[in-house]
Amino acid sequence: MYKVKYVFLLLWLLLCFTFITIKGIIPGWQEGRSDFSNYYASSVLISRSITDFSFYNDSEFNQKAIENGVEHGAKFTPFPPVTSYLMLPLSGFTELTAKRIWMMLNVLFLALLVVLLKRLIQFSWLNTLLLTSLFCIPLASNFRLGQTYLMFTTMLLVAMLILKEGRWKGAGALIGLAVALKYFPLVYLLYGNRKTMIKTSLMAFLVGLLLWVSPVIFQGVGIYQDFFQHLSEHLQGNIQGQGQHSFNYQSMDALLANLFVADSNFNAAPVINLPGLKPIFKAGFVLGILAIIAVLWSRKKSDHEHSFVLPSIVILGLSALLPVTATYHFLFLIPPVSILLLWIRIRFGEGNLLLAMAILAVLTFNLLPHHIPTIPGSKVINTLVHFPRLYGLIGLFLTFSLLFYRTSKSNG
Repeated sequence: MYKVKYVFLLLWLLLCFTFITIKGIIPGWQEGRSDFSNYYASSVLISRSITDFSFYNDSEFNQKAIENGVEHGAKFTPFPPVTSYLMLPLSGFTELTAKRIWMMLNVLFLALLVVLLKRLIQFSWLNTLLLTSLFCIPLASNFRLGQTYLMFTTMLLVAMLILKEGRWKGAGALIGLAVALKYFPLVYLLYGNRKTMIKTSLMAFLVGLLLWVSPVIFQGVGIYQDFFQHLSEHLQGNIQGQGQHSFNYQSMDALLANLFVADSNFNAAPVINLPGLKPIFKAGFVLGILAIIAVLWSRKKSDHEHSFVLPSIVILGLSALLPVTATYHFLFLIPPVSILLLWIRIRFGEGNLLLAMAILAVLTFNLLPHHIPTIPGSKVINTLVHFPRLYGLIGLFLTFSLLFYRTSKSNG
């Protein structure tokens, strides 16, 4: 029986590796046009001192990108200004060459991520690879699009490891660097005990502030006026050219927009055309998540379980509140999900519960809207069933919350 299980797991890993190679690495190596173009174009413009226009004017930025060697154009919205410095070391290469170099670096980041994750959770190599494979499609997406989330997740794993050793300065600096560019890593400041949280947060704030101030030196204060104007739209789930109704966002904002908000381009016939219901339901959802987090946090103790398991549950809950999500964003959840599955294994053993949570994680991070068939003649059902990632996140958060509450109550 053990040999059959072992062979099955190896076949699963082989399948995931093949999928990532065929759907991620190969097309990413061959195609120049991708999300990488946005990072690359901004760095090329900075390196050539072409900053006499607003990076947040999509049409003008796109035109400047084309004029400077980005064949299919690019856009900078809604990145923070400091993002334009991210690919400066590669700005001297052509776009495709730069992307291929970044692809090779991403492969190294993935290998490093597995090594660091193994150190963090103290699993075998096989089990660590299995945990990583839960994020098969996000990994493929990161490779194909030339994204940066593998790098930042690896950076956050380093921060968690050195934080466990009490080295809060280094941990804070790494988290601050990630937050300055990608916002969501701010939640990683929840890890550790109360004393280290405060110190780590201060260091992260200083590093993040330093990085955010640096663009002003080269581009002026006006760059932030444009940025904050577009950031407010982004936080409401609006991105230029896509609107708030995209099923790809897989957020509560997108679900409620499709249910209640009419739009001539994206949602001509909502289920109920009552836009005022959207903020009401969204507020109820946010308050519900925050109330659960508050109840759990009130039971927080200083031991290892509460310093790492509880923050991981909170991070899942907060991720469900994001107004816009993409598949590769959930690489940030590799550490917390791994910690929680390890906790399940320690607390409840390698039984049906662990298997069920692993399957739910696979479905959450790999089932996409286009995998679900459209049901003819039913707008409401089609709208509701095409948000699998949102429901999966909520399911993971609620289940882990309930398990944690019960165990902490029985121990209290």
